[in-house]
Amino acid sequence: MFGRTEFDAFPLLADDLSRVERALLLEVDGEASLTELVQHLFGGVPKLMRPSLTLMSAYAWADRLCPANQRVIDAATALELVHVGTMCHDDVMDEAEARRARPSVNARWGNAMAVLTGDFLLASAAEIAARLGAREAGIIAATFRGLCTGQMIETRDLYKPSRTRESYLAAITGKTATLISSACRMGALEAGASGVGVEHAGLFGLHFGIAFQINDDILDWTSSPEVLGKPAAKDAAEGVYTLPLLCAMDRCPELRALIDSGRVVDGLPRIRDLLLISGGLAESARIAEDHIRTAEQALTGATLAAGIVKGLLDFAYGMLGAVETWGSSMAQPIGRRLRSLS
Repeated sequence: MFGRTEFDAFPLLADDLSRVERALLLEVDGEASLTELVQHLFGGVPKLMRPSLTLMSAYAWADRLCPANQRVIDAATALELVHVGTMCHDDVMDEAEARRARPSVNARWGNAMAVLTGDFLLASAAEIAARLGAREAGIIAATFRGLCTGQMIETRDLYKPSRTRESYLAAITGKTATLISSACRMGALEAGASGVGVEHAGLFGLHFGIAFQINDDILDWTSSPEVLGKPAAKDAAEGVYTLPLLCAMDRCPELRALIDSGRVVDGLPRIRDLLLISGGLAESARIAEDHIRTAEQALTGATLAAGIVKGLLDFAYGMLGAVETWGSSMAQPIGRRLRSLS
């Protein structure tokens, strides 16, 4: 997951992430069987992207050569609990059988236990936030609201060929970008950043989060099931029409006709071929590039040290391989833009 630059810019990141991982091993009031269920969620190979951003945001506004204070660790833990708790609920809604190459909670223990486990993790996150203070509790509450709103928008528009790009962007802002933004805001807040600094951190996370989800939606069409860990084009098959498909439909009447006909599952091979040649992927990548540029501007406007900015951007751009592959509008590819910051 990590590149060399993150460890150069933030040399204590791995050690502090280990502290977060230990904090995530929650116990359920002496109930061994329930504790096993909860810890099953953290027994795979977690990416810990959101805690990483919390920690790096804290280093950016504090001393990157000192271990993160316990409040930062607690904030990072709370944000990951929100993320994993909502994944439990998502797996129930999607009837998913696996998560991170392991059986999902709903597949192993049933839907009722999966929903309750998700609720337990969300309640644990809220408890941590309440301990941290009113501002942190407010951020977590707003994150919950954003996640639910994004999911509601997406669910409302399932299987709708008329879904708009605005609907898509509103859904991913709520479902993905709000949580990433909150991770960055919480890190800066617990490191003692000013109100303006916290807002800059949040804007960076928000726009990176939008670009990150677009990147993921491009991968859904362009990567193999082995790489994805799930069937390719899974979203379209389940009625979630993401930005690459929406852009391609605007460009290709045959593709729009296929989607309008409702023959999505049977027509997936042809739909994928049309999407690849329509320019929809490149247009999606360009939209993601616009957001990552805005994220970059949020950092450069925060008067941070150049090495800190480069470390954060290197981490963010390292997550956007599909955008770099399919994008073409930037004067410099991502790799060269990063080197220019050195």
